[in-house]
Amino acid sequence: MIEVNIIIPVRKISTILINTIKNLEKQTFKNFIVTILVDRKHYINNFKLKKVKVIDLFGSKNMSFKRNYAAKKTKTKYLVFLDSDAYPENKNWLKNGIKFLKKYEKQNVLISGGPDLSPKNESLECKISGILDKSYFISGFRNYRKNKEKSKFVKQLASCNMFISRLNYISLGGMKESLYTGEDADLCNRVIINKKKIFYHPSISVIHLNRPFKAYLIQRIDRAHESARATKDFLSRVIFNNKKGSYNSKSFRYEFLINPMLSIYLIAYMINYNFSFISIFITSFPLFLFLILTFLESTRLTKNIKYFLNIFIKLNITIIVQSFANLYFLFFKDNFLKKKYTNQNDK
Repeated sequence: MIEVNIIIPVRKISTILINTIKNLEKQTFKNFIVTILVDRKHYINNFKLKKVKVIDLFGSKNMSFKRNYAAKKTKTKYLVFLDSDAYPENKNWLKNGIKFLKKYEKQNVLISGGPDLSPKNESLECKISGILDKSYFISGFRNYRKNKEKSKFVKQLASCNMFISRLNYISLGGMKESLYTGEDADLCNRVIINKKKIFYHPSISVIHLNRPFKAYLIQRIDRAHESARATKDFLSRVIFNNKKGSYNSKSFRYEFLINPMLSIYLIAYMINYNFSFISIFITSFPLFLFLILTFLESTRLTKNIKYFLNIFIKLNITIIVQSFANLYFLFFKDNFLKKKYTNQNDK
């Protein structure tokens, strides 16, 4: 009996996906199949791995639907979620992911996984995006997902590198199909709410391709939408005692409030700006402090002088764009984002 199903949801078959499949062929653990779910089926003759099954969904479906569909159709004991633009960093990735899931099963571990790391050889623009992802301003204190750290129990892992038993996945209700982004965070939150655990180990690592800066900004706008959604549901529950929010309020973190506060400050600063020296000194102090902090963070992120200015500028742009996007999503709908947000590496 096949023990593991590696599920990869995609829009279409790409050369990047083919490279991922080729890397899966090198795994020491061999008792697995790969299920690829596509919006439109393409002629395939590049998969040497006979364990690959391609399912045509005859139409555009979101990632949650695709993963849930594959989970229901498979009979394997374990599910592994992988993105088309991510591939194992080492030959024992699959072996280690299953090993730790089994090892800590009695300690209520439902999910295992590890970091998604940047490739060594990529364009400067993509490399900068990968470095920005390691910033506390971008990823908060959950940037262990972008670095190799000591093994530990965590609150969240990404769906580009996630191991879970099929029975546990189904008992949790799978991924929420009403969410077109943030579905992995929502699943992890439900694990924590049920007093279960998520285990992180550096050996369960994948290489995850970074995006060009424009596509990276769109991704950060999506993350702003995700945090705004969590904030709205949290406030709805706290202020109005509404327990029927569309998103899990346990995903809310108080650091989410910093984003809209920054954009509100910048708007007020521009509206009330005048040329009085005292006024400039007082009102500009938070802005100066912000720039000092991003300067120090940029020095932490890189010691390479060639990258520093690029990182400093793009870090500030990213934070400000994400801040205004967060403020927007707190008050307005997000219909346009569904059309804009796609995996650039899935084309």
